[in-house]
Amino acid sequence: MQGRKQIWISLRTTDLDTAKLRSLEVGQRVETSFRTSAVAPPRSRPATRKRAASHIRFMSTPAHPSTKPITVASSWKQTTRRRLCSFLFALLCGCALHGQVFGDDSEFTRRSLVGLHGVAVVVEPIEPEFEQAGLAASTLATDVELRLRQLGIHVLFGAERGNTPGQPYLYVNVNLLRDPVGLVVYSARVELSQRTRLVRDTKIDIWAPTWSTASVGTVGFSRLSEVRGAVRDLVDRFANAYLAENPK
Repeated sequence: MQGRKQIWISLRTTDLDTAKLRSLEVGQRVETSFRTSAVAPPRSRPATRKRAASHIRFMSTPAHPSTKPITVASSWKQTTRRRLCSFLFALLCGCALHGQVFGDDSEFTRRSLVGLHGVAVVVEPIEPEFEQAGLAASTLATDVELRLRQLGIHVLFGAERGNTPGQPYLYVNVNLLRDPVGLVVYSARVELSQRTRLVRDTKIDIWAPTWSTASVGTVGFSRLSEVRGAVRDLVDRFANAYLAENPK
């Protein structure tokens, strides 16, 4: 570096050379400053630290007494829920599962319906958000009971259900998940449950589903009542299986 400076001094002959020299000196100072900062980063000035501290206090203090700061946990839950909704929606669209029906309706499971004299109806509760939008559990129960009667299947109530062998009941479960864009992913399941005994120990009897069917799909939040149609279709599938094993 000292050798370069001596060369620059010897080149001072004209104004042009002087300008070039000054330019080189400026470059030298920039280069020296850059090397110094790379070895030891400059410390934060007290004023900078003071501003940073005040910024942290501002971020940790609510803007209004009634406003609560957003926690990392709640933000993570919201993000996870949105991603899950988006994933399920993409899965339904990509796999063409809109209203797709599946379940355990086979020749083997239909044998468990032989000899039934009727069924009770049990509907799983639905979240208030969706009940207020037009899909109430009581409405689904009424729809299912009415459909069973229309198809000629006796509906059991109260003591009659308790006195019926096996105490069979038709279990209806509808799960709903709302997407941020306004769509609702639903999963509807209808299954026949009854008391059964274990082959290895006939003294043990438990409640168990012996026949089931289900469907999944999407529907607009404003048209949530259309899920009732999906449940009715599942009840029709049960009625077909029931009547096939119990012809009149």
